[in-house]
Amino acid sequence: MGNISNYYVILTAYNEEKVIESSFSAVKKAIDYSFKNNLTLSMVNIIFCPNGCTDGTPQIIEELKRKYSNEKIKIEVISSPKGMVIAQNASIRFIRNIGDTNSPIFFIDTDSLIDEKVIDILIKQLERHPSLKAIGTCPIPLSYNGKSIARKFLDRVLNCRAYFPKSEITVRYAPEFHPYAETDPQEIGAEFEKYSKIYFHGRCFVLRNEAVWDVPENTVGEDTYLDRSIHFRFGPGSIRTMYDAKIYFYPMSTLGEFSKTFYRVYCDLRNLKHIHPERNDVREYSKTKLDWNYIRTLPIKWQFFFMTYSVVRKYYHFLFKHNLAYSGKSALDVWSYEQKTH
Repeated sequence: MGNISNYYVILTAYNEEKVIESSFSAVKKAIDYSFKNNLTLSMVNIIFCPNGCTDGTPQIIEELKRKYSNEKIKIEVISSPKGMVIAQNASIRFIRNIGDTNSPIFFIDTDSLIDEKVIDILIKQLERHPSLKAIGTCPIPLSYNGKSIARKFLDRVLNCRAYFPKSEITVRYAPEFHPYAETDPQEIGAEFEKYSKIYFHGRCFVLRNEAVWDVPENTVGEDTYLDRSIHFRFGPGSIRTMYDAKIYFYPMSTLGEFSKTFYRVYCDLRNLKHIHPERNDVREYSKTKLDWNYIRTLPIKWQFFFMTYSVVRKYYHFLFKHNLAYSGKSALDVWSYEQKTH
């Protein structure tokens, strides 16, 4: 791919009336920054897909379309039944119906805030490295600033890996999954990247084009499925996580939130193991662990948070493995909710 002249931004939304305007404002700044730094860019297409909303999210989206759609930023609003992957698939079908098979597609969570340089960084990676099929970003927690001491403590414990991205490395050292670490280094350092995870986070990522997407609608988590599918279809070196591209999210600060999140991921990985056994080799390379050599260089309080996190994770893994929690419920049932708190 040469210089990019057009890309899509997919924004799925379920009950996001409290945060969607601030989230879109951050996306708009990132789009404007990409225009300023990419002279060949002529058009950006934003696809909003509210899905099953029971609050004022759809009305806010229509107002955003009325206010910001212009000759350089085209905003489309579609809808779908409830479910992120269902909404993402509806958005991909919209792009395929247009017949655009070449343009990059950004997926950005509408309950997060992206840094203004994110889109520009990812575009330049696609232009620079033709073998890349998908690029992820680095999620950074927005620290809990409420009055609850318990929630502030749990924020530090449950999100410790996100506060310190270098704390998590792969179980298997596989530098072939990171071919650009040395030749196109990031600020985080080539040595860490060669040991870093081979998958990307679903909060914000870009696909080279619509053909890279193959997620079925009965999959709960697109990020759990998609990165393994991409590696299986296109091989090592087809995915890169850009730690220089940051997206800020509202973190977990209760054990209930953590258990639901962890259960969803646990179920996804368990199901994929049985549904797609041909990808189990990729799964082995996707396994990560805490890098205690790095963690021991952190302040004592953070070492304590990491040790506590390790105990909590092992506890919930034991419960899920032996069906002692959420027995008889699917991950989708547990993950579902009607109202959000931020």
